[in-house]
Amino acid sequence: MRSIRLQAFFCVLMMVSLTGLARSDDASALKEIAAIVERLNHFPAAADKEVLLGISTDATNSTAIQTIARAVHDLQHSVSPEVRSELSALAEDGGLDADTRALAEIVASLNHMASVEAKARLQAMF
Repeated sequence: MRSIRLQAFFCVLMMVSLTGLARSDDASALKEIAAIVERLNHFPAAADKEVLLGISTDATNSTAIQTIARAVHDLQHSVSPEVRSELSALAEDGGLDADTRALAEIVASLNHMASVEAKARLQAMF
């Protein structure tokens, strides 16, 4: 019986560790996206598109981070109305951390580049 408890404890410990790793991947990806959006001018540069594609296809990132990365990757001056709707839903999702919600809100409202206020919010993320 004690052996089973010990194995269960280690399983739970591993799950918590893996969850922590996923969050740290999200944090790193969020910083990358924020930096790209902060320097954005009409659309992402080719090198930035590669980074965004990597983030959007990395299964260790949350769906929210993947969605934001894909939106910035596909950006042409501003996001499409469909993508804006997705981002707005993320911005209002109380289950997400404040930075992810703020980044979704900023990307949803982009028009050629981030505003001065948005750039200040973005710089606080990285």
